[in-house]
Amino acid sequence: VVELPGLYTWTLRTTPGVKESQELNAPLGDKRVRQAIAHAIDKKSFLEMAGFDEVRLERGAIPAAYPPWGLTDADLWEYNPQKGKKLLAEAGYPDGFACQLMTWDTEYLTVPMAELQQMLAEIGIRAKLNVLDAAQYFNKSYRFQYDLALNIMPAGIDPSDWLVPYFGKSANFYKWNNPQLWDLIEQQEQLMDQSERLELLSQIQKIVVDEAMSQSLFSQARYLAYQPYVYAKPYFHPYSLGTGFEVLWMDKYWKTSPIIVD
Repeated sequence: VVELPGLYTWTLRTTPGVKESQELNAPLGDKRVRQAIAHAIDKKSFLEMAGFDEVRLERGAIPAAYPPWGLTDADLWEYNPQKGKKLLAEAGYPDGFACQLMTWDTEYLTVPMAELQQMLAEIGIRAKLNVLDAAQYFNKSYRFQYDLALNIMPAGIDPSDWLVPYFGKSANFYKWNNPQLWDLIEQQEQLMDQSERLELLSQIQKIVVDEAMSQSLFSQARYLAYQPYVYAKPYFHPYSLGTGFEVLWMDKYWKTSPIIVD
């Protein structure tokens, strides 16, 4: 059995901004409301959920298990419901508000969804759960017809894979109208110097954290099982094991069991 860091990220999204000229609707169009949601989420509680083994808390858009591109613990939102309530009051919602939280019908989403509902209720946000089948969910998600959505961001290879489809100018999975983000995301794709790119990627992710339109919650370790006579060398990227191999063979005369071949 081989354990690998998980790069699929459970993510809570607010209503996206579809067009540059379109104003986001209240209440989620107000950054203070989105930041209140960020303060309401106790990420550490996800570590204790039944059936969720090896959960890793996430900080920003790029998974922390993908070195060196992810953010650090210092960039985690502080869990502080009182601050959340204060921000809601400043935004004009001292008694909170009602909204809808949707996801699709599978236990690894509905369990954390119920946790999120309780956390939001603590600051006065009354989230009605809307559990859909996968086809219905993605039909609404890609049409951007929701208040809040619990989704899973798929794994990528390059850091851009977690930025361009969600926050870039040509984004298709999620859209956010911040021309500064668009420009920075384009700039980092053209940098060849890793230290310069790291600095720019950190800046990009901190803008995403501050805008609070998308809350990266957690990821899970991946487990793959092989017979001891199976030898494998992952193709190109260490986290792609199981989806592509440079070499893969079986040897019935095996004397050891090197599942990962250097």
